[in-house]
Amino acid sequence: MRVKSNGMGLGGKGGGGLVPPGLSLDWRAWFEEYVARHGDPVPWEGRLLFRDGSMHSAENYEGPHWHPPADPGQLEELQLAYWRIRRKEVKRYLEAYKDQLEQLVQSQHRAGEVPLMTRVVRMDEAGNRRGESAAIDMPMLEARLTALEDMQDQADQEVELRVAIRRARRRRELTTTT
Repeated sequence: MRVKSNGMGLGGKGGGGLVPPGLSLDWRAWFEEYVARHGDPVPWEGRLLFRDGSMHSAENYEGPHWHPPADPGQLEELQLAYWRIRRKEVKRYLEAYKDQLEQLVQSQHRAGEVPLMTRVVRMDEAGNRRGESAAIDMPMLEARLTALEDMQDQADQEVELRVAIRRARRRRELTTTT
């Protein structure tokens, strides 16, 4: 969503402050940069949750946006929630990807020595759409599978770590209160 200046130096709807006349805020670009810096979010209670515990509106690039909680216990719970959701999403995607890759391998086996082809539509220099055929890049697809498996391993490790941190914190709380 782009927020246009109203010509009076105000940011417009949700602009959050003064914006010089003629300046246009690009909240979508801001959000994309935020994601690039903070990693992919997961859906959580109607919001987007990031691994650092920050949250953003799931419906509007402009926000609202919430910083990570200052309370360590709340932050730990949000980070654990993030990694549990992330693990579930990656697992579901990985299973579907493996199935599709296996189907491609079987199709390639049936096709024999001629590689399977795919059709890609590209824009040429004049802006016209051009269709091109190319062999399916199986090594690239297999590398993507490895990357997804690495993401799954990372999510598993992060969940285990966050659970251990939570247990240790709770043990400390019990020993300090008794």
